[in-house]
Amino acid sequence: GELRIIKDATPASGELEFGWNLEDNGGAFEDLVGTIEDGETVNLDLVNGEYSLIEDLVPSPYAFDRIECDGGFEPDAIAIETGSVVTCTIYNVASTLIVEKVGAGDGSASFTFSATGQAEFDLSLGEQSQTFVYAPGTTVDISETLPGGQPAWHSAGASCVDEDGNGNEVASSDGTSVSVDTIAGDTIVCTFTNNQDGQITVVKEVVND
Repeated sequence: GELRIIKDATPASGELEFGWNLEDNGGAFEDLVGTIEDGETVNLDLVNGEYSLIEDLVPSPYAFDRIECDGGFEPDAIAIETGSVVTCTIYNVASTLIVEKVGAGDGSASFTFSATGQAEFDLSLGEQSQTFVYAPGTTVDISETLPGGQPAWHSAGASCVDEDGNGNEVASSDGTSVSVDTIAGDTIVCTFTNNQDGQITVVKEVVND
């Protein structure tokens, strides 16, 4: 019979390699081992018997989620018979965190950000956001530094929402920093809002009579 192993990672993991191991429960054959990338399928021609499939290599920042096999088979009791085709999908999850900047004022002003485990990065009002992938359950501290000069900038706080959790707010702050825990398989968007003071320009004009 045939066993098909499919890899499904959320978010997409590109060319990262995950390791799998297939054991013959009867002990007649040595374990089969290999690697697989997200979206890839491995096809195995097997002799009749019962097999166990596990994932033995998970690259950071992903975590093992589950293995689902069709035909009602559990991953530790996959029955292969002549002419049968069984498909097992190995699921992995990580967490996506997006940082974005909004507000009112000089659109060219640059705000410097830091986030746990990342190099510093800059964002301007309405500029493209920065996206990061973390292991599920990671506590991420994000902070921003306001640009100097006049008119002065002020923080209107930060809010983090779970886009995959009905848009629920999962963290917030009244200042320039916020701490948020990542959620397996979900995308969290943290928005920092800043507003700049207004400015009045006085022009003196003298007319000689």
